[in-house]
Amino acid sequence: MKTRKIVLSAALMCLFTAARAMNVDPLPAKAVKNAPYSAVGEQEVQRDLPDGNQISSKTTTLHYRDSQGNTRQETRGPNGEVQGVTIQTAADNTVYTLVPAAKMAIKLSLDRINAKATAMGAAAGAAIKARAEGERKDGEDVLIKRATPNSNTYANIVPLVAGAYGDMKWASKTVTKDLGAKNIDGVKAEGKLRTYEIPAGEVGNRKAIVVADESWYSPELQVTLYSKHSDVRSGVVVFRLSNLKRAEPAASLFAVPSDYAINDVTDGPEKTLGEMEAQWKKK
Repeated sequence: MKTRKIVLSAALMCLFTAARAMNVDPLPAKAVKNAPYSAVGEQEVQRDLPDGNQISSKTTTLHYRDSQGNTRQETRGPNGEVQGVTIQTAADNTVYTLVPAAKMAIKLSLDRINAKATAMGAAAGAAIKARAEGERKDGEDVLIKRATPNSNTYANIVPLVAGAYGDMKWASKTVTKDLGAKNIDGVKAEGKLRTYEIPAGEVGNRKAIVVADESWYSPELQVTLYSKHSDVRSGVVVFRLSNLKRAEPAASLFAVPSDYAINDVTDGPEKTLGEMEAQWKKK
């Protein structure tokens, strides 16, 4: 008798919901309490072209976290204007993306998303089981295995997304080097250097390509203070936190302004996007 195995993973359900939330950057896995701080984050991208030209860009983000674990990130434009704000509240695990131009807050409940993903997984499992029962009657034995969700669900999705870029074959052989510890703005950070190599000829390359990621992480604050990604194909991306202050930020930073309309997209963005378009047209 022929046997066929079907693996049903809740992570596949979460892949859809995680993709919907990709406009939120980042989505912390858990709230970090009793470690307040504020800092300026700068990301610089630099790419050298074969003719000697250079393309570069810089993004500035203000980072805040209070003792309750609430976070806020403000993206600033080249002239210092606020371009976007992301707030994540620890008590209800909800993300608000503020749109200053429309005075609107887009709400995304991560707990509700996880609950929906679990329910979707259960429904899909029931459907597959019913189908398997039908196939078993036809003489085919079908084994069904369900992978239950856990706190690493989103983390497990990341390699799948990275695989879409075609490097996973070589990234799976990443070599990690411990860089020790050092102080950055008075905060102890631990360094890691991760590298992998794409051999010559694998992607049409004449020489081997080395991709490197250097990172300095603070165990106390549980944030990355510095990182550098180097890849000759895409250039160099450097991120650093500076102006680090350990004082408690103002509580108002973690609340949606009272004159903002709140649009909950947890259950689907279609209606909300129409409302946003209508509101923008009124301006």
